[in-house]
Amino acid sequence: MDDNKTIIGEGVEFERIRRITGYLVGTLDRFNNAKKAEVQDRVSHGISDEEYQEAMEGFSEWSDQVEKDNYENGHIDLGKEE
Repeated sequence: MDDNKTIIGEGVEFERIRRITGYLVGTLDRFNNAKKAEVQDRVSHGISDEEYQEAMEGFSEWSDQVEKDNYENGHIDLGKEE
């Protein structure tokens, strides 16, 4: 990956927001015991940090190629500001 590129959102703090049975929540402090148990019983379908990094690198390469192809086909002009 190019060392001169920055990652969008890098260094930005954010609070976790989850969708639980139709509600968007940041914390569980207002949930009753049944809802808290439901959250605890959920199965995580996450990916490892290594898998995530690999996917993001692949996306970045794909995105760069799409931009290059669009430029070469005259769909965009990277040198002009609108």
